Amino acid sequence: MRDDLKSRHGHEPGGLSGRPITSMVTAFIAHIYKITGGRLPIIGVGGIFHAQDAYDKIRAGANAVQIYTGWIYEGPGVVKTDQPGTT
Repeated sequence: MRDDLKSRHGHEPGGLSGRPITSMVTAFIAHIYKITGGRLPIIGVGGIFHAQDAYDKIRAGANAVQIYTGWIYEGPGVVKTDQPGTT
């Protein structure tokens, strides 16, 4: 699902992570939460770079979040930031 991806590498095969999938994953979390009635534990992943990203996943229905890409690009200080690039 790379229709809206704006990158010179957008045509290449393979997985996506990080910012390109943030809103899509958050919407998917909300969808899964809705169809399961909240009975399924959901771990929010995908494009978590600052507190608002994590909060959006939790508000969508995630029980927990995993920060991976943000940690790789911004380091462990990312967990203290409200905005990306402010570690």
